[in-house]
Amino acid sequence: MALRGERWAKVVESVLCDLGLSSNAVRVFCNLALWALRGDGKVSRGRRAIAAATGMSRDTVSSAIRQLKERGHIRVDGTGRARRHYFLLSPVYSEKVIEKRKKAA
Repeated sequence: MALRGERWAKVVESVLCDLGLSSNAVRVFCNLALWALRGDGKVSRGRRAIAAATGMSRDTVSSAIRQLKERGHIRVDGTGRARRHYFLLSPVYSEKVIEKRKKAA
């Protein structure tokens, strides 16, 4: 039974079926997908918040993010101590693609 106000996310098959990803990377992607903004797939969440939500260490989250980036599932903007922005690269997270599909149907 779902709780009222419970968050949910779309998770793309390309991530779920990517056997080159660790289960931690898939879990981190799921957490990012919860916070992706419609239209550009942008996520502005820190590693600490992701780690707390997933029960992982920040180092484990960093490793998972590196895997997701190397396998082409996300883009990471920002360096050093600045807040990083993550972009989910599947067109599923792009509002423009969703709108095109609705019009075509």
